[in-house]
Amino acid sequence: MKKSIRGISKRLSIKKLDEGPRSNGTKRGSLNAQRSGRQQQQQRGGTQPGPPPNPAKFVDALCNRLRGDDPTLTQLNIYKYELGDAAMERLADAISSNSRLQTLDVGRNDLTVVGASALAACIRGNESIHTMWLRENHIGQLGVDSMADALEVNATLTGLSMGRNGINSDGAASLASALRGNVTLRTLWLYGNDCGDWGARSLADMLKVNTALAELYLGGNRITEDGAAALCDGLARNGTLMKLELFKNRVQDHGAMLFADMLRVNSTLRDLNLRQNEISFDGAVELLSALKDNEGLQQLDIRDNLLSEAEQDTILEEVSALPRPVAVLIKNTQRPRPPAMLQGGRPSMAGPAGGAGGPPDMKRNSMFMSYTDRQGPGGPSGRKRVAPAPFPPIDGEQPVINFDDGVDNVGKQLRETNGLDALPTNLRGSYGSSDFVSYKDRGLEPSNLHDLVPSEAIHLSPQNMDDICQSLEQNDGTLTELNLADKCIGDSGLEALARPLCQSTSLRVVDLRNNNVTFEGMSDLASMMRTVDEQDDDNAMIPGEASPVLSVLEEVDIGWNDVLDRGIVSLSMSLREAGQLRRLLINNAAIGDEGAAAISDLLKCIRVEELQLRHNSIGSDGSALIADALNDDESMTALLLGWNDLGITGTEFIADSVRKNKVLEILDLDGNDLGEEGAAAMSLAVQENTSITSLWLASNGLGDYGIDSLSDSLTHNSTLLTLDLESNGITAEGGALLAVALRHNTTLRTLWLGQNAIGDEGVECIADAVQANTSITELSLRFNEITNEGASMIAAALGDLCHIETLWLGGNSLLDSGATAIADALCLNSSLRLLDLEGTGITDEGASALYGSLEENGTLAVMDLGCNRIGDRGVMAMVQHALKANRMAAGTVVTSTMYERKNNEHMNKIRLEAY
Repeated sequence: MKKSIRGISKRLSIKKLDEGPRSNGTKRGSLNAQRSGRQQQQQRGGTQPGPPPNPAKFVDALCNRLRGDDPTLTQLNIYKYELGDAAMERLADAISSNSRLQTLDVGRNDLTVVGASALAACIRGNESIHTMWLRENHIGQLGVDSMADALEVNATLTGLSMGRNGINSDGAASLASALRGNVTLRTLWLYGNDCGDWGARSLADMLKVNTALAELYLGGNRITEDGAAALCDGLARNGTLMKLELFKNRVQDHGAMLFADMLRVNSTLRDLNLRQNEISFDGAVELLSALKDNEGLQQLDIRDNLLSEAEQDTILEEVSALPRPVAVLIKNTQRPRPPAMLQGGRPSMAGPAGGAGGPPDMKRNSMFMSYTDRQGPGGPSGRKRVAPAPFPPIDGEQPVINFDDGVDNVGKQLRETNGLDALPTNLRGSYGSSDFVSYKDRGLEPSNLHDLVPSEAIHLSPQNMDDICQSLEQNDGTLTELNLADKCIGDSGLEALARPLCQSTSLRVVDLRNNNVTFEGMSDLASMMRTVDEQDDDNAMIPGEASPVLSVLEEVDIGWNDVLDRGIVSLSMSLREAGQLRRLLINNAAIGDEGAAAISDLLKCIRVEELQLRHNSIGSDGSALIADALNDDESMTALLLGWNDLGITGTEFIADSVRKNKVLEILDLDGNDLGEEGAAAMSLAVQENTSITSLWLASNGLGDYGIDSLSDSLTHNSTLLTLDLESNGITAEGGALLAVALRHNTTLRTLWLGQNAIGDEGVECIADAVQANTSITELSLRFNEITNEGASMIAAALGDLCHIETLWLGGNSLLDSGATAIADALCLNSSLRLLDLEGTGITDEGASALYGSLEENGTLAVMDLGCNRIGDRGVMAMVQHALKANRMAAGTVVTSTMYERKNNEHMNKIRLEAY
């Protein structure tokens, strides 16, 4: 099964991305100048901007100024105020009647589809706002759709930032459709999302007809050669786009050659950013050659690609020979970092000189309140921000050093332990919000699934690092977990940490996620863990000496670092001596097949129980080697390979291994382009396997034919408990096939079918099957083109014999008639605990019907009615009260992780804590 993988070295950049370096030319009184002042204050020990002490009064005062059309309030910046949807609805309503506001920044305000929809409604007819920043929220697909609808009619907006919002290819398609006819938007920021190649194709088609867009930022969107080809085709026919940013994607030499061909015919593009992709010398030379025939490009950035120092020097010599001056940025940085990560982790809002990297400068009359005069124990708002503990306590509750209290206090906290007996067992950092953690109940606790966007970074000072190293050196065995996630320690920090870490005899868990560590730093750590083998005088090999930590280490997380294959090869060699290692997490670490080969060899030496390799560049060759290791493995229970490049061939390797494996319980193959053939291979594997309980196949283009194969296996399988088939192009035909399988399967508990096109016809078949099935307890049909007719069929299935406890119907057009049908069913149902009706077109009439049903239903504890058109707050309050009464009376506990994710993202307009 093994294949030769010599020379394979792919790189995948992390999603955490910033808009560009800060401009030094900001004007006095502008927002950027104010931020610079606040940044200096932070460096002097002040606090970061955050929520106001009294958000309600703040919003009241702000709404009054907006409704009064205050002529001095032209620019409003409430970035990172965490106001939430309810406050944003009030602000949006006030903005609707305002004619002075020109620039609005609502970034990082915990906004979901509710807040985004309110803002979209207010800008539909707004004639004053020209720049809006929605970055770093959780607006979701419905929120993107709302903004897209607004863009179709808005005639004043020139800049829109929607970076880091979890926008996928469908969201990119919605925006692209809206921009086909938009003639005013000049700049669109979509950095740090997950648009992928399909999203790039939609945007490329838009570029062929759009005549307004001048700047497009697509950094960190997992765009590969296919997406590059589509963009080049669009740019070849576009005459207005002047800047394209593809920083931190996966463009290789072939893509570079396509861009070169495009440059030979395009004369309007001025700035092309291909920094930190996978371009080698051949691709760079081709780009440079194209500049001889191009008369428009002024800057080309190809830094931090796969170029050696000598190759960079060679290209620089060629640049000097170009017939016209072009700024070609080629020299790699020594330790690549997010380009605008400032002290304290605050990302830059401005771009390079000239404002190309971010929204235009905000000048006078901006409103910004930092509330630095009220600093509580957890920050300026006085709230303690408690992050979930990622690892269960080893010996009960242990003291914690929390980096969220401010990095200036870290050394003080460490020193105040004053003696080895009082040394804390944890050094815990800030865990990122689980914005993009899959909500699927996959047998892993959400806090243990480390495939999430890193939280805002905190830079540790040299003094902080010295204190940590000293604590490790003096540790007498009480320090068992070291968590330095999101601390930007870089290669230099890891080098300082390596020796005391490796000499520890008690560290069981080491978390180094998102620290700007490269393969150089990882190689240094590996060499410190285990000295290399040497030869004695008689040429006999003397095994290298293993460091003490390898004898106790149980868990290692190095995800979200640019480790690359070289770093993994070095680390894997050292970890062969880690006999106790059980969890190895290397998500989003820019590794490819060569790194997978090293991991495969490692798996044959130790007994790893959980391996996470999500969001890397592992192809069919790498999957063949991992499958080979899995053949004889008797310890691994969870293998996460989602969002790699396995394809059909790689999937067949994994499937063949799964057929023989007797212990694997969780298998993640999301986003790997399995297609129909891959689905057929997995179908055979599931049919024969007797251990897998959770299978994740979302976003794989399975289609109805692929579902046909899987349905056959479901009929015979008796161990699978959770199956994820979201975003697979399933229609009514596929729904009918699944329904047949559900009539025979008696073990499946959870089935996700969201974001397909099953429709009413397919739902009718599934509803009939659910009535006959006694095992399904959770069913997701979100965004499936279901109407009120389909809702009536679902309602019929929710009778007194139904076993479903959690039902997701959000994003469908159920309307009031559908809600009324479901309400009638709730009067008879005694099993349902959670019901999702978010964004289903319900008005006061439907809400009243639902309230009436709760008088007879005593079990429903959670109902999501967010993003509907319910205007009667009294009805909403009564629904909430009735749900709470049900929960308290029955002692209901809702365990769905989808609900947990929605709570974390503040997506519920009616939210009842039922834990």
